[in-house]
Amino acid sequence: MTSLASASTRNTDTAASSGNVSAETFAAERLAAFGRGDIAALVAHYRDGATVISPAGPLHGREQIKGMIEGIIAEFAQPGVSFELISQHAVGPIVTFSWTARTRQNDYHLGAETYVLEDGLVAFQTFAASVTPRAAH
Repeated sequence: MTSLASASTRNTDTAASSGNVSAETFAAERLAAFGRGDIAALVAHYRDGATVISPAGPLHGREQIKGMIEGIIAEFAQPGVSFELISQHAVGPIVTFSWTARTRQNDYHLGAETYVLEDGLVAFQTFAASVTPRAAH
């Protein structure tokens, strides 16, 4: 996914404390795997019983989460995608990202993700976005 691998960042803030090194590592690995379109690596970030809560409803476990990730990668791997990381924070076991993006299907005016880590893996995630579908070409 070359379009994401070269994603620009406007403001990246990561809290510096010895207590959140694993959260900082997770954040870096998560962004790198997303940029590569590496579904297996993204799914491997979750605990077996992880839960993702989004406007579409909750997903439980790696299999359901994998389906969500496959859909995201399919959309964001297309040519012409732009992605801009607005902010990133890692505090204790919590990691957040906010971003904007434009794909062939949608304009993401603001995306917000929060991850709660247990032993370096995602136990819980929330996702929300302000999205406008683009006109079909």
